[in-house]
Amino acid sequence: MGREAAVWIMLALLATANAHMDVVHSWRTVDYAFPSLVARDAMIRTGKFIPINIALIDVDVWDGGPDGQKIFVTAPRFKPGNPATLATVAPNGALQPYPHWNWHREGNCDGITSVFRIDIDQCGRLWVLDSGMVDIFEKEPRMICPPQILVFNLNTDKLIGRYVFPSDVADSRSLLVTIAVDTRDPKCLDTFAYVADVTGYRLLVVDAVRQKSWRVTNNYFYPYPLHGSFDINGVSFDLMDGVIGLALGPVVNNDRRLYFHSLASVRESWVATSLLRNQTLFTEGDGAPRSFHVSQFTRSSQSAAEAMSPNGVLFFGLLSQNAIACWNSRLPYAPQNINVVAKNNETLQFASGLKYRSDAVWAMTVRLQNYIIANVSANEVNYRVVRGDAWTLTVGNSCHKSGAAGVYTDRPKSQGGYRPFIFQ
Repeated sequence: MGREAAVWIMLALLATANAHMDVVHSWRTVDYAFPSLVARDAMIRTGKFIPINIALIDVDVWDGGPDGQKIFVTAPRFKPGNPATLATVAPNGALQPYPHWNWHREGNCDGITSVFRIDIDQCGRLWVLDSGMVDIFEKEPRMICPPQILVFNLNTDKLIGRYVFPSDVADSRSLLVTIAVDTRDPKCLDTFAYVADVTGYRLLVVDAVRQKSWRVTNNYFYPYPLHGSFDINGVSFDLMDGVIGLALGPVVNNDRRLYFHSLASVRESWVATSLLRNQTLFTEGDGAPRSFHVSQFTRSSQSAAEAMSPNGVLFFGLLSQNAIACWNSRLPYAPQNINVVAKNNETLQFASGLKYRSDAVWAMTVRLQNYIIANVSANEVNYRVVRGDAWTLTVGNSCHKSGAAGVYTDRPKSQGGYRPFIFQ
């Protein structure tokens, strides 16, 4: 056996022994840092706060502030009794509505209505995708406000941008659930956002500088009929959701790929963002359907959220396996190149939110399968923020290699420190 092979076997054994994701925060039911106990009791008494009805969905992390690391979580208004839909997590796990309570009055369309996912860009800006939809898991979901994107300067926690989707882009069929922000230049002027419409089966593109948006349609945004049945930890349910997972690849030759997949799917798709940024192609042309690509091979399970490292390694959940996996995008999307990097039947159920931040993979794992069938137990931990060091998760597998330069010997450098761009 050669020395190089021996080294790789040792690394693989090390990865098997050490690869895991630590639980940073956990909750049985969701609670908030209310102004007072009297206020909390009043909201419970009036039905405005029903802890068992609230589910956490996404997480994001910012390390650029003077006060240290800040963790954000989202709680869409799936059912009545949710007084806040976006919050920061205190060190003791208490949830503080962000930026403050006044933004979360239901029916106030100048505030924040219902948020599935968020995205913090390299310029210190928090992008909040507000679906405008409440009672999503009730018999009659209601869109009480137009869907919108709000942008906050994380250095000041002040709103610096708002974009309300026009009705000819996001309509009554739309449920906007995921946002991927594409910022490239140091001054943060060249910024686009890509938004997944999970029930309208389309992608929405937002030119943040021009304050324009348009629809992108393609067959790969639809659910795959054979993969609409789910089995997670012994709980079975059907859910024919379309495009949900979004992740941006590295910039190569002034372009980058947007990777995406439907929830009811076991394939990965991608398209060049230069194509998505061409508004005329979708408003006046045919949308270049043959420029969208889908993997020939499949993964072992459906997946929800995904995130990509600066080196082009895609991380995603495998829902039926209670696992997190990775794929080196320089290699074919094939079973031999898809690596399970962490698996835990207790702590990694349903990775609903996933981010790559500061050389680490962060995930929000939730027992959403129990929420879907209305069988949430307040005596068990249902929501967790977990974190895993990316280098440790991938060492010894194909995600730790570069197609051009061999093994990654250095951890990728995080981007940050840019001055926020103020919208017109």
